[in-house]
Amino acid sequence: LADDQAVLFENTKLSNETLLWGPYRPNLYFGVRPRIPKSLTTGLLWAKVDGFQDIQNNFRHTCEQHEGMAGYGWDEYDVRLGGRQTIHDAGNAIDITTEFVKIPGGYHGGSWGVRIKGKPRKDAPERLMSTVIFYAGMEGLGRLQVANEEDELGIEGTIKLEGSTSELGEFTIDITDGPVSNKHPPQQHKSYAAKPLDRTMVASLQVSEQNLWQAKSMPFLQSQKQ
Repeated sequence: LADDQAVLFENTKLSNETLLWGPYRPNLYFGVRPRIPKSLTTGLLWAKVDGFQDIQNNFRHTCEQHEGMAGYGWDEYDVRLGGRQTIHDAGNAIDITTEFVKIPGGYHGGSWGVRIKGKPRKDAPERLMSTVIFYAGMEGLGRLQVANEEDELGIEGTIKLEGSTSELGEFTIDITDGPVSNKHPPQQHKSYAAKPLDRTMVASLQVSEQNLWQAKSMPFLQSQKQ
């Protein structure tokens, strides 16, 4: 009986581990976090960037009724494996696909990966310009920092974040360039040398807990300072 109880306990533990990570931010179009209060939290923002005047109104983050969405939702999803979601953003003339996959093994629910893809809609302009922002933050006690060497022109290649909490232990997040089919905007203006668009810009901010929901406005405020 004792052996049976030990096996049951281990199976229950493994079952709970597979549920630790997920898109557990229901008020966002997409965001991953563990089922641990005040811990690591991530999210996604994107916008059409045709002009500076209206870019703030183009950013998508929280699920809103007035943003001109043609529909969004999970095409398929398994709580223990992951899934695929499609967001039909008619207002920004782009369809966003988010793919989330869980990779078993190790501790703290194993590893997970996210792939973000964008496809211009049929009515999109010939030169649709969009920006995508992935953010990671730490609520409560813990550590989270950029491991790459700082560069004012932006970082080339993979971005590595390192962090730790008492519940999750040490962890890393890698943000890669993706497949070779991804293309950066062409160099067509003399300002390219000062702000090359083939690099990733990284910013670190300290935000009070009551203002975490305002992530949508933070990139705009940051760009104004620059």
